[in-house]
Amino acid sequence: MNAIIVTGGTRGIGRAIVDSIADRLLAKEPDLGEAQLVVTYRSETAHAQSLGTALRAKGVVADVLAMDLASAESIDAFVGHVRENYGAVRALINNAGATYDGSFLSISDEGMDKLIESNLSGTIRLTERLLPLLKVANPAAVVFIASAAGVYGKAGQVPYATTKGGLIGYTQLLARRCVRQNVFVNAVAPGFIATDMVAKLDPIMYEPTLHNASLQKMGAPEDIAHVVNGLLKPGYVQATTIKVDGGHLR
Repeated sequence: MNAIIVTGGTRGIGRAIVDSIADRLLAKEPDLGEAQLVVTYRSETAHAQSLGTALRAKGVVADVLAMDLASAESIDAFVGHVRENYGAVRALINNAGATYDGSFLSISDEGMDKLIESNLSGTIRLTERLLPLLKVANPAAVVFIASAAGVYGKAGQVPYATTKGGLIGYTQLLARRCVRQNVFVNAVAPGFIATDMVAKLDPIMYEPTLHNASLQKMGAPEDIAHVVNGLLKPGYVQATTIKVDGGHLR
């Protein structure tokens, strides 16, 4: 059986992606094939248990596993589990990550290292470790959830924007490496999406950006899930970053 992996899938954008894929699996959509959901979380056990209960209630079998992208040992343990229990990886949606809002000069060296490990190095490490199983699936899809901050840059989010910009660059490189193996690699760059994480921000962080966008409103997690699902289907989209930001004007 193939695995469809969603990292950081217990809430927010990740949860919307998991729910949408679960619905497609229940509908037995042929482009997903015989697959099972594998969802990761870092530490919030209550959210993980809630997700597992909701998926079982739908009739969807899923692995919901702890994994910390800032730990090479945790990544290796997760990859070992996938290798032992699944024949291939049909899709890898790299959604998990951390954020940091504040002056670039105010972040500690330790904080910067952890942000880079969680958002960039760890995500690349996980993808590289799973690449052999992705190549077996034929076709397979890799989707990175980047950020509009990684496309445009953003004052007050320089460390975060740097890690997401790195993912966008890696997307292009990996796509070129994998095209002959029928692995489709793309990124999605959300703008401000109505999630718990954004709800914690001071409105001054996002109101100017929303005002400077065509739609002048936040998006919903389901908007991102819709785009991600489109990228799971083999087609003519490769090595690109799709902005889902309400028409941000810069």
